[in-house]
Order: sequence, then C-alpha cells, then structure tokens
Amino acid sequence: MIDCVSVLLRTKLAINHAEIKTYPAVVGFVLGDFFQQLTKFSLIFTQFGFCIMYFQYASAIFSSLFAGGAFYSFFVALSILLVTPMTFLSNRMDILAYASMVAGVFVGLVLCGTTAVDIQNLSQFGFGPDVFMCVPTARILVFLSGHMFSLEGIGIVLPVENSVAPNDRPRFRVVVKYTLTGVVILYIVFGVLGYMAYGAVLTNSVVQALPPSLIKNVMQCLLGLSLLFGYPIQFIPAIQLVDKSLDIQDGSTRANLMRVVLNIAFGVAAASIGQETINLFASFLGAFVGVHLMITLPALLALLGPAALDGERENYSSFHFLLLIFKPPYNVKKIKCYVYLLLALVVWVGGMYYTIRSVLTGT
Repeated sequence: MIDCVSVLLRTKLAINHAEIKTYPAVVGFVLGDFFQQLTKFSLIFTQFGFCIMYFQYASAIFSSLFAGGAFYSFFVALSILLVTPMTFLSNRMDILAYASMVAGVFVGLVLCGTTAVDIQNLSQFGFGPDVFMCVPTARILVFLSGHMFSLEGIGIVLPVENSVAPNDRPRFRVVVKYTLTGVVILYIVFGVLGYMAYGAVLTNSVVQALPPSLIKNVMQCLLGLSLLFGYPIQFIPAIQLVDKSLDIQDGSTRANLMRVVLNIAFGVAAASIGQETINLFASFLGAFVGVHLMITLPALLALLGPAALDGERENYSSFHFLLLIFKPPYNVKKIKCYVYLLLALVVWVGGMYYTIRSVLTGT
C-alpha cells in the first residue's frame, strides 16, 4: 500500500502538467483511455462503496446500543440527515479537513480506550477463546481482499495533494509515506491485540467485542461519530468525477440535488443489505475494484511511466505499449512490480470466488 501510493505521487510529479492532477488523469496520460475509464469506474465504485459501508457500520454501532439493534434502519436515516449537508461542501477541502480532524480525534480516543481495555482483559483473563497462531485456509483471500478495501486510501491522496501549497507538494510524499506507515502499524497492533484478547468472539469490530460497560458504550458512540465526520472525505473523489462527467457546477442547485439523491440511495442500499454483511461487502469491494486501484494500476504506472514520459506511447498501439512491461532489462524494481501484479491477480480471482461462494452458501 505504502509503495503503491508513493508510485502514484512520483508519477504525478514526474508528469508535471497542471491539468494532470487526478488519479484517472495520471493513469490516462501513462496507460491510455481504457485504463483511465477503468480508474474512474473503480474510484466511483470504491468510494461510493465506502459511503454505503460507513452508513452500515455507523448505524450498526448506534443501533446496538438500543434494543439489541432493532433501530438499524432508523439510524441509517438519521445518518443520511447528518452527512448530507456536509457533502454540499465537497469543493471546500479546507472546511472538510476540520471534519476529518474531528474524526481523527474520535478514532484516536477509541484506539487508546479500547487498547487499554484489551490490555486489562489480557492481564486478568489471558488469551480469549479459540486463539490460534495460524489457521491454514484458502479463505485467507477473503481476508486479503477485505483489507485491500480497508487499506485503500489511494483515491483520496491526490485530492488532498492538490489542496497543498505548490511549494510543499514535493514534501507531501514523505508525509504520506510516514502517515501510511503509522496507519499500517496501528492496524497490525490493534488487530492482533484485539484478537488475542477476544479470540472467536471477535467477528466484526474490536469495539463491538468489548465486554459490556459504560466505556464500551462511549467507544461505540465515538467510533460511530468518527465514521460520520469522515464520510464527506470519502465522498469527494467520486463526486468530483460524477460532477465532471455530467458537467455539473459544484455548489449549484443541481449539484446539491445530486448529492441528496446519492446519499439517499446509499442509505437505502445500506438498509437493504443489512448490518450483518459488513465484512463480506468490504471483501467484495476490495476484490472487485479495490485491488486494482491499490496494486494493479500503480504497478503498471511504475513499469510504463518512464516510457510514457519519454514519448514512447505515441510510437506503439495500446496493446504493444502494454507489452513493454516485459521488455528487458530486468531489475529488482521490475521484478517487484511483477510480484505486485501476481498478488493482485490472485486476490482479484480468489477474493471474488470466495466472497461470492460465501454469499451463496451463507458461510
């Protein structure tokens, strides 16, 4: 994840064209129109998928506080009312950054509070039930595809980078690298600690697996609020593409109406698929399109970016230009990209297969 995001930023800086400032535009410059349209579709599908999942997860968290989750649909409707006004500001990253900061503070409090409870439980009761060091299973591909989705922040990187002052952009890549490194470390530590503490009880979220207490209720509320405050940032990359494709002026009545319609549609989708499908939905999105945004396209940019910058793309048909990925010399950088592409293929095919099978068999 860290390396692929760095590749995207390096490629954008190397192109150095004022009009090339989005992920699809970077891909289009290097790989051509087909891959540009694929990137647009994947971004829209993935980021709007995030929006549906945010509604799912936040509403499931809040509804679990009341009557065993019977108010799930009510909280979906309430979430729509809360986030829709914020999505009207999709052209004001400076304002939405504050909402994202609030979400970050809430998440930080959840991490600290939950980690403290995890450590306390481990010290008092030891490992949770059915904790295993390793469980060999092909369903690891579902796990990987789900994390391709949850770790997929690549669609947000360039919109944020574009909002940075031009003189600071070369240093932005370093900031992103260390930020993402911190995120990955937190994922590993938080996930492993939660699994050690709760074992088989941990089926969805570490926060949901906490033993009943006031602290758990507070953590749930903070986590749900963090999702709602973070929602507009996830909404931005996709809505910008939709606005541009439909020639909608941001801030206009038509734009606001589009946002209302989309948010209602996402809420209806979240209410329809229910709160029990969060993991499967994340796995499907990760395997279907997330893996291509996260790995496939950046690996191709790394392999073909230098040739495109040298003007070689004009000398070949699209098919023959793609064949340049196999052109020698073969060095460590190229071999690394081949490994990335192989991993993407395995996760794409295997993740889709096991996700669909899980839906059909109910396991």
